[in-house]
Amino acid sequence: GQLQSTFRNSYKGIKDIKEYIIDLRLTEFADSAGLGLLLALYGITKSMPNKPIVKIINANNSVKDLLTMSKFQTFFTIE
Repeated sequence: GQLQSTFRNSYKGIKDIKEYIIDLRLTEFADSAGLGLLLALYGITKSMPNKPIVKIINANNSVKDLLTMSKFQTFFTIE
């Protein structure tokens, strides 16, 4: 959708992106739409030639628990 297009346009022309950091400091909760967007981000980064790392930081305990229960630690670094 629109958010995925915005993300793809954000790195056009940039070479050698090694890491994306998703700061969830202001995120109070996550739902299936948010999880879906993170999975879309994972798919996009895996199609990039240098396979950048995606790191999720500053998630509150409930969001971190949801990410863990959903096995997102297999796709992302969660701190």
